[in-house]
Parts: sequence; C-alpha cells; structure tokens
Amino acid sequence: MIERLSYGDIRGQLEPDGSLRDLYVFETSVDDWLKFLEMVVADTCPAQLTVNGENTREIRRAVRAFDDDEVTASVTVQVGAITLTGSG
Repeated sequence: MIERLSYGDIRGQLEPDGSLRDLYVFETSVDDWLKFLEMVVADTCPAQLTVNGENTREIRRAVRAFDDDEVTASVTVQVGAITLTGSG
C-alpha cells in the first residue's frame, strides 16, 4: 500500500525558505527508477524529463545516466504549487 504524505508529515524537513533539503534514495535499482519515471511521464502531473539538456519522453535514455558519466538527466514534476526537481 502506498502511504500518502501530508504537509504536516514533512514540515520538519523543509528549510526556512520553503525549499526541501536534498533527498537521497538508497537501495533502489534501475528497474525501480524506470517504474518511477514511467509513472511521472504518464501525464498524472505536469512533468519534464531532460537528457543532456534536451527534453525527451525516452525514459530508458534518462536511466542510462546512472551508468554513463557522459549522460546527464533531470526530471521536474509539478504537483500543485510544488515543483520537484531531481538530477543524476
């Protein structure tokens, strides 16, 4: 079951300026990230996936950033008034 978080659940993790601290996700596989990115680009929320500075919908290209130092990838997801951005 997926547990949903409320603002009250994460309030202590927010910096005074309202930004989140760096978050690290341990013990995940490339397959875990593929599933996450498939969900993100499934149009559930406005999202932008970028590989080497180019917008793309090619999830497997983005996941290569985990194994290839020549590939950079980032994802930005808009959830209401909150913008989440991650890169690798």
